[in-house]
This record gives sequence, structure tokens and C-alpha cells, in this order.
Amino acid sequence: MKRACPAWYYEDNVFHRVERMDWAHRPIVALACRTLRPLGGGAAIDLGCGNGALLAKIHRLAPHVTPYGIDREPQRIAHARALLPAFAANFFEADLGAHPLLDSERRFALAILSPRRLEQATPAGGERLRAWLRARCERVLLYVYGKARTEHGDLGGFAQVMGLEVDPRDAGRRAALLRRW
Repeated sequence: MKRACPAWYYEDNVFHRVERMDWAHRPIVALACRTLRPLGGGAAIDLGCGNGALLAKIHRLAPHVTPYGIDREPQRIAHARALLPAFAANFFEADLGAHPLLDSERRFALAILSPRRLEQATPAGGERLRAWLRARCERVLLYVYGKARTEHGDLGGFAQVMGLEVDPRDAGRRAALLRRW
């Protein structure tokens, strides 16, 4: 059944159809909720959040999760603030290598990102982001979709190219928790 929504809802997240976006988000949402439930919720940050649709799905299933997001596109951040108005102040328009939370003491129960974000960063920005993830995030959820799923073999291969590691049993999945920095 086709769901009615504005085109920006999926296009902000680089999808051509809402059904495709929902399919791609499903394993990420499931793993995020499984990871956060035993912690009783907490703050979750999506690094490269698009319009916050992924965080909205997580928050809907795990209401004790406080969503945060960073994206460099102002229109996407405006849409994220519209999708999650109670958390509008938690969405930032910024480059990941220089976002304001890198200089804060805030801690996160979960950070969500594609290894692509590290690939796109400058070497210094990528290292700064890795250091911040180690210092400020309890868990890191990596995900891939689209052509990135096979670009480096699988999620495990992509993580490895970025200097990260997921459990080998999870390497072929679309979402996995980071095992080693």
C-alpha cells in the first residue's frame, strides 16, 4: 500500500520512493531500538540525519530516546525540525567535521552514521569525528544502503576501509554496531 507523503520526506534522504526508504531504514531502526531499550533510552544522534525521518521512526518505537541530528543541508534540517518539533533545537545545520557538539560535553547513548560520512571528511575532520565518537558515544551504529552496500564488499569491508570494525557475523548486514575503533 502506497503511503501519501510529500516528496521531500524521502528525497531529503536520497531515495526515489518512500517504500524504498522505509525498507532501507527498517534494519537500522530495529537495531537502534534493540540497543537503546536496555539503556532505558537516552540521547541518539544521527550524523548526516537528512530530514530526521530515521530518528522519528526510532523515537516513535522508543519514546524515551531523545533525537539529535546534524546535516549540512539547511532545508533538510528545517524539515527535521518540522518532523520532530518537540526536539527542533536538537537539529543542527553543520559539517560533521566542525559541528557544535564536537566541542560540548554532551554524551550520547547511540550515534548513527554511514561510514560514507568518514569517507567524505577530510583526514583531520575524520579523525576528530572518530575521537569524538570514542569519547562521547556509548555505542555507534553503522549502516549502509544503496551502492555503498557492495562498494567495499559489504558493511564490514566498508567499515574496515574507514578504520573501523564490526563483528564479523554482522559484516554482511545493512546495520551493525561498531565493535572496535
